[in-house]
Amino acid sequence: MKPGRTAREGSSLGRAKSRARLLAAFALRKVRDLVVTLALMSLLVFFLFYIIPGDPVTMILGTEASPAKRATLEDLLGLQESAPKRYLQSVTGLFSDQNPSLSLRFQQPVRDLIGPRLALTCRMAFLAFGIVVLLVIPLGLGLALHRGSWLDRLLCGLGEFFMAVPGYFLGLVLILLFAFVFKSFTPGSYQGPETGWGPHLASLALPCLALALPKLAQALLFFRTALAEAQDQDYVRTARSKGASRGRIVAFHLIRNALLPLVTSLGLILADLITGSLIVEQVFVLPGAGRLLLTAIEARDLPLAQALILSIATLVVVINVLVDLVNALIDPRLVSAASQAGRGEDAFNV
Repeated sequence: MKPGRTAREGSSLGRAKSRARLLAAFALRKVRDLVVTLALMSLLVFFLFYIIPGDPVTMILGTEASPAKRATLEDLLGLQESAPKRYLQSVTGLFSDQNPSLSLRFQQPVRDLIGPRLALTCRMAFLAFGIVVLLVIPLGLGLALHRGSWLDRLLCGLGEFFMAVPGYFLGLVLILLFAFVFKSFTPGSYQGPETGWGPHLASLALPCLALALPKLAQALLFFRTALAEAQDQDYVRTARSKGASRGRIVAFHLIRNALLPLVTSLGLILADLITGSLIVEQVFVLPGAGRLLLTAIEARDLPLAQALILSIATLVVVINVLVDLVNALIDPRLVSAASQAGRGEDAFNV
């Protein structure tokens, strides 16, 4: 083996190890930020519910309960404990089997209450996200490659229209159309997974469509703009002048360079779909996390409300972290920039 080749291989291996270390440090910083964000979120939620006026004991027993009954219930619910102890119990009880965090209203472990409800909300969000992902790339490519055509103008106009329509309003329109015009949908006819996945997914079709259409319009216009900007770049003109085929230009130049903004946009859309599901499921009378959250807030059920909010916040923050990691894999320059920024902050702190 030639010495020059050995040196090149060693240099490549060293660069690969350096990139791996930078990526690992980048991931650790993101995990650290995730933990800090969730800790601050839990403190904020507990503080807000702690200062909101209202008494869960009065809501459970009524206004004419005797002081003895009120004292017994307060002791049972742990309301006589100090605020720091109640906060620690509300957080650690989410993961404890021996001393679980109990709902004040239902007197059940909050994990058992939010599990099926949050699963339905996430199922709706991910089904709607699947619709967005399946349609945005072919439609975006078609629009970008046929800019200025009547189809481009039509779909861009429809996209701007659907972006301006909230998901819950679109849900109401879909209910009116399919329930009273086409008579193919019965409001409130939700079918759970126990009835079979076919009926279950069919009962979620309209809610998922109401969630997906505005976000599909958003992603489509964003992706079309990114592709159109990439078409005007010098590297695309150079590829055309060298005789590269249209398919090669699309696959290796347009999509590749528009992938980073598309992944970022899709990550934000997925987070929006999870939070948007909480509202849309109210329109379709679905037993998801949104209805349970409203019940917990009305009853001042702090453990249940805090568990729901933290679960939803965890999903959103984890999605943002995963998007950052995927972007770092797509474009390693992001890792180097973040590493340099981190070293600059450390030097400033010193």
